[in-house]
Formats: sequence, C-alpha cells, structure tokens
Amino acid sequence: MINFYFANVDPRLSLALLLSAIVDAVDIFKAKRFRGAKRFLEFASKSISCCYLYITPTNRSGLYVLLTALNVGEGDEVIVTGFTCSAVAEPILQRGAKPVYVDIKLNTFCLNPDLLVSLINPRTRVIILQHTYGFPGPIQAVMETARRHGLFVIEDCALALGSKKEGRWLGTFGDAAVWSFELSKTISVGWGGLIGFNRDGALAKRVVEIIESAGVQNRLLAAQRLFQGGLSGLLYHHGSPRFLSRYGLAALFKFRIFRRSADTPASDLRLPSDRQWRHLLRQWQDLDITLLKSKAAQRAYEIILASYDCDSPLARQACAETYLIRFPLLVKNPERFVAFFAANDIEVGRWFASPVSCGGKSPALYGYASGSCPVAEKVCRHIVNLPLHARLTTDLVAWVAETLNQYLSTHPDEVTFIRSALVPSFLMDTDETSSN
Repeated sequence: MINFYFANVDPRLSLALLLSAIVDAVDIFKAKRFRGAKRFLEFASKSISCCYLYITPTNRSGLYVLLTALNVGEGDEVIVTGFTCSAVAEPILQRGAKPVYVDIKLNTFCLNPDLLVSLINPRTRVIILQHTYGFPGPIQAVMETARRHGLFVIEDCALALGSKKEGRWLGTFGDAAVWSFELSKTISVGWGGLIGFNRDGALAKRVVEIIESAGVQNRLLAAQRLFQGGLSGLLYHHGSPRFLSRYGLAALFKFRIFRRSADTPASDLRLPSDRQWRHLLRQWQDLDITLLKSKAAQRAYEIILASYDCDSPLARQACAETYLIRFPLLVKNPERFVAFFAANDIEVGRWFASPVSCGGKSPALYGYASGSCPVAEKVCRHIVNLPLHARLTTDLVAWVAETLNQYLSTHPDEVTFIRSALVPSFLMDTDETSSN
C-alpha cells in the first residue's frame, strides 16, 4: 500500500539504519560524539541562512527548550494555530503555560492574522506560527503584530522543509524556528529535529547549554530508535505485503519494541545517536531531488482536478517556492474518499481531523475549547491529503492520479463540492452528513 510514513526511507537506507543499530547496541567503533551532528549542521547551514542552528531530539523538544530558555511558564500564554498537532501543545502544557488557539484562513490553512490582536493580553508571551503543509504563513503580518506587543515569534516549519518566501527559507523570518525529521516528514529516520535562531545569540547559547546538559541517549535506546527507523522503512514500504505491514507493526508496538514519539515527553532533551545525523545528512544532500518529486506529484493531481474544473485557489497558492509535504483537498465525504483509495491500496491522510490532532484523544485535554476556531473545525470535517513524498515513482504518482480521476468520475457530487470548497460561501454553508 502507498502510505505516508518513513516516506524518504528506501530499502538501502533501511538496511543502513539496521546496521547502525547493531553497531550502536554493541558499541563497536564508537563514534566521536557530535561528529555526525556537526557535519549535518554545517550542511544544513548552507541551505538555511539562520544565524545559528542546533539539533534537537524531536520537534516538540525543540519547542520545549525554546520556551524553557524564554522562561515561559505558569500563568503565561502561547498563541498557536488552531489546526495543528498535539506535539505543538504538549511542550506548552509541560511548561505550565496555556495554549491559545487562533483560527485559520482557507486559502493556506495557516493562522488568520486578523484575529491575533483580539487574543493578545498581558499574559501572552509567544506566537508559534505554523507553516501548514508547506504553505507560508502570514509571517510579515505576524511579525508586525509581535513587534507592537513585544512578543517572541517561533516559526514551526515541521511541515515546510524547503519551502521559501521571496527566496528565503521559511524559518528565517521569525525570532526562532523549529523543523522536524520524524515519521512522515520530508526527510526522516523516525526521530530528530532542528532549531534555528535569527537574532538573539544569547538565547541560542542558553538553548544549547540546556540541551547539552541533558546528555545523550544511552546506547540501547539510541540503537532501538535506529532499529525502529530501519525496520519501519521496510514495513511501511509500498512493496511490503499488506498483512506483514499491518500485523507486524501492530505487534511491534504492542510489545513496546517500537515506541511512538508521543511516548517521550518534550522535556526529554537527550540527543539521539550521532549516527542518526549521518543518515539524515545523506537525505538532506538529496533534498532538491525530493522537493522536485513532490512538486511533480502535486502537478499531476492538479491536472486531474483542473480537468473537472476544480482548479482551486489552493493550487495558485502553491507557487514555485512552495513545496508541500502532503496534498490537501477538501471533499464532501472524507470517509467515502478514504475507503475508495484504500480499495486501490493507497492510504489517504487526514491531517488534521481535529483542530488539535491528538490520536483520538479529546482536544479539550490540550486546552482547546470547541467552537473557538470554526473555520478549522469545518476544514477538519472535510480534509483529506494525498501523498507527495520521494518514495513515489512516476508510475505510483500516475496510479494515485488515476485513482483520483476514477473517484471524481464516479462521484459527481464531490466535484461540485470541491469546486465550492474554497470560496467564501463555503464557510456559510450548513454542514450535512454525506451519504454514499
């Protein structure tokens, strides 16, 4: 089945990760600490023009250490996009602060800057601007508002590796930025993150001191994570037998041989194996190829949509500098859409089926009040995503595109819905439960 996870891990890399896991487990040829990380950072710095970059165990730990260094804590508030993942809210809550959710705009799925001022009060300390799917958020408007109110801006680039605005990488506009290399991200071995600083050298130094004081993961944990990355790359591969992927992965998680990133608190700042960064470096060196493949798949889906007169404003937002991590689409009946594609061995994603995507938990656990982000809530009821990752061959992209064509040709009600989904009246329409 075509899926989203470990999307840039091919069989060769999987075997390399498994070998690294063995080497780490028995501590053979012990690598000099941070040599691989240093090379990774040197190469990443050639792409991203931040003043300073440093590695983190995960994206959520990058947010946590930033909030820690800024002394954000009890009684403070942090503004976040109301169309996000629990990984953004968790570090805020672990610091004792309160996440405040701002609604989104339909054309980019990023926060609506016109709503910011009404949410700012004396307790507000930070704005986390998420660049959703790779679309640039309204960074200039957010920075202007933040400067007027003395707020710190963190760009969340977990979904936007490689996207640019006016020739500059997303992540280089705010005060700081975070990137993710976990699971379904643009490059990944299952774990890892990156944090960038654009202005405050003293803050960067403080963050690095906090991370390094946490030390490194013990060799067995580091080996387990490399092993999980390598074996997952094989099990999630579209060429793997479906029963092996489904039941094998379920058993590995059940017996806790595999661990979910959410199982590790954001406050765990121990750095992963140095070998992990060597594998991520090799993927980063091929990033341009990865991004071009994403763009080619995006255009293939857009051609199908355009043939049904569904050339939405969304396509026009994805300019030459925008590289989407998934292809978002608003459909009338997501369950029907997902089932149709599953019957053709294609996984359809649901980023995000809730304003705070949290693995089936209630968004209220993350401080979200129902009704506070009505646009995001309506989007969540209709959103699906198609794959764009580098593991897709030309034939696989054609397979997904043809399945999209078949679906639209057999469900004309979806065509009508998609045409109307990104116009202002869409928000005024009453949601109705769709029938097959």
